[in-house]
Amino acid sequence: MSTLIPLPLSKTSKSGFVSKTTLEKLLQFKLRHNGLTVVSSGGRTSTVLGRMSCFVLDGVCVVDVCVTEGGGRVFNWVRGEWVEDEQWEHEREGLERVRGMCKRWGVRVDGEGYRDRVRVKGLEEGWIKELSEVEGVRVTGNMGNVDIVPETSGKDKAAEWVLGKIREEGREVEWVGTAGDDDNDVELAR
Repeated sequence: MSTLIPLPLSKTSKSGFVSKTTLEKLLQFKLRHNGLTVVSSGGRTSTVLGRMSCFVLDGVCVVDVCVTEGGGRVFNWVRGEWVEDEQWEHEREGLERVRGMCKRWGVRVDGEGYRDRVRVKGLEEGWIKELSEVEGVRVTGNMGNVDIVPETSGKDKAAEWVLGKIREEGREVEWVGTAGDDDNDVELAR
């Protein structure tokens, strides 16, 4: 039976676990096949990067690239630390319009720790429809929340961009695997 490694709590006091066996198998894959491991999460950058500290085995980080905020930000593991990839750019104007609409409606926006996404709870169906019509954004569901990200970002777009960078470096991509836990992961799997 595999040992479960507890992950640091999120800002909202949610906990998670990762299996030591899973990490060991990912590390074996990475070393044996010169593979690249990418984690893509809808979580806050501070939570996700904090949890990545548990993904280091024998001094080697099992994850090479970490995508946070639902595809809004991309970080690379460089010489023992996470460094944001400043080349990953997208428009954020739509997010500002969404924040303004929520404020007018009296809806609390969970913005603490998010730069490239808006997360809200308890929206009426009509409001969700209005938000989905804002130019430059995509609206998705995630664990009971409504997440709004720039149209030019998202987990799927970030994955395409990371794959493009890998190919630009001359590395061959033989296969790609994905796993998800909610509706906002469907586009990533396509």
